[in-house]
Amino acid sequence: PLGWILKLLHLIVQIIATAIMIIFWMPLSAWFKFVAECKYETSRGIEKVKARKYKRCMDLTSSRAELMEVSIEDTFEPMIQGYIILPSIFGIFSSLGESVTMDADGTVKFGIEFSTTEIAQMISVITSFISLAWCFSEYNSVQKNMYLDISGSPFSRIVMFLYMFFQVIARLFAFLIFTLY
Repeated sequence: PLGWILKLLHLIVQIIATAIMIIFWMPLSAWFKFVAECKYETSRGIEKVKARKYKRCMDLTSSRAELMEVSIEDTFEPMIQGYIILPSIFGIFSSLGESVTMDADGTVKFGIEFSTTEIAQMISVITSFISLAWCFSEYNSVQKNMYLDISGSPFSRIVMFLYMFFQVIARLFAFLIFTLY
């Protein structure tokens, strides 16, 4: 009977530890990354090599946690806002086309008017696209051992960000059109 109780207690401890790790994965991975960077920066010799391997592992884990957080938060928002705004987006584009006028002296004037709801929806969708693209490009940079970091290679990082930005837009709009169909 004592072995059964110990197994049950062990299972309960594992369940509680798993729940804590799932709930606090993001701050815990950031903390472990911080500790790994501190160990790497303060060590010397063969210990620095071991600390470098551990730091690399923690960088990938932290980046993966950030990627999951951003994907969960920012994928749902453009889907819902896009589902709401997509049927009226054709009206927005046609009014945008009609609002651009050119005077006789060659000056171009924009006379577009949006409601505050439309502006808020567009800003929400655009910021979600930007944060998703930035997080995906950051994750790819971490996978490449930070060689594509914005401070190390700004041009390649900007190109990668734009690629991710257009990829996110294309995939979400394809899914939106599929759901509206």
